[in-house]
Amino acid sequence: MSIKIFSKRRLGFGIFMALFSLLFLAACSTQPASQTRTPTSPELIKPGDTVNGVLVTTGTADSKFLFDIPCTKKDGVDLCTTTFGNPINPTAAVYDQDPEKLQTKWDAFVYTVTIDGRQVNLAAFGSIDFTHKRTGLNMRAYNLVLIGSEPVTVTVHDAGSLPGESFGSDVMVAFGPAVVDDPIQPLMTATGRLGQHPYTSVKTSFDLLLYLPGEYGKDPQQTWPLILFLHGGPNVTSLDWVRIKPLAVQLDNQFEFPFIVASPLHTGENQHWSQPAVMNELLALTTELQTLFAINPNQIYLAGFIEGANGVWELGIAHPELFAAIVPVGGYIDYPFNVPKNICDLKDMPVWAFHGADDPNIPVNAQQMLVDALKTCGNDTVQFTIYPNASYEIFHTAFADPNLYAWLREQSR
Repeated sequence: MSIKIFSKRRLGFGIFMALFSLLFLAACSTQPASQTRTPTSPELIKPGDTVNGVLVTTGTADSKFLFDIPCTKKDGVDLCTTTFGNPINPTAAVYDQDPEKLQTKWDAFVYTVTIDGRQVNLAAFGSIDFTHKRTGLNMRAYNLVLIGSEPVTVTVHDAGSLPGESFGSDVMVAFGPAVVDDPIQPLMTATGRLGQHPYTSVKTSFDLLLYLPGEYGKDPQQTWPLILFLHGGPNVTSLDWVRIKPLAVQLDNQFEFPFIVASPLHTGENQHWSQPAVMNELLALTTELQTLFAINPNQIYLAGFIEGANGVWELGIAHPELFAAIVPVGGYIDYPFNVPKNICDLKDMPVWAFHGADDPNIPVNAQQMLVDALKTCGNDTVQFTIYPNASYEIFHTAFADPNLYAWLREQSR
């Protein structure tokens, strides 16, 4: 999915932190009705048409968008999965806190959509205004939804532009049967449940997703590496949101990943994992996990993206004795960005950091200065991968890279 954000966002401490960029990957830009470039052709998709068995029709303010459903990469293209009969809006959406600015953006945007190669008559679907439930943002989008009633996948291509900015993307939308409800359970009940499931910690205030490999427990003498994964984003209130993000989304319905993975939910307004009370709870959660599961204490890894990557740096520096390696993606320390005086506490820590060269919210230098400081401390194991011509969305690519997990398995305290 593509992403373009057309409002200036502050990092970390503002209401509109960088994660909004992540949320609206396929739904963050639109065009004005007055500028819709729609040829008069009988082949244009209009309300009520079907494409490859998928009904294309109008929706409501409650229709889901692609940024609210699980998406993964398949052959370099985003694959988003939804259920039979569930209306899903595949278009982009303009958003702003100020309704008047929303109108200005809508009037300035030029936008086209095709479904399996057929262009959509967007003007025929009209537009819809709504308030996004989780973020409270005012949004406007074309009132177009896809409804599938059989197993089928369609490809949606969209392209849009504002003055000075443009984007284009392909997204595969797959329809399938409803997933069986997976109610949250106490963490102590997880031992016999393989795969990824939601739990509530008994020793801390965290709810979390816990993944156990398919081979877990077959050899009572075997211990497993643990990845403690910290999500990014403000105002996250549900494990469903954590579940559609870069590592957890890969773990649903698979059992081959050779790590135990714990992805806790932090519901603080701006996701300050680095707050002392929150870091203490993360330490308590790690102890709880070690008590309940066969975890190798010498192979505990800490990973996260954006605000979670800030937590990775901060917790790693505070407790280098606990972790065998850290993986911050789009990371930083403090705002404004700086290098802490005790950065050399990580001089012996294997670090693999990632960043997008064109990230407008967390500039690459915010993490480059940390990497450079570690090298000055004598850390010769630190790696820094910078993705050229890329922004904040690089966390998808970083956490889908099998080389990262091969590297992690080699790290041990």
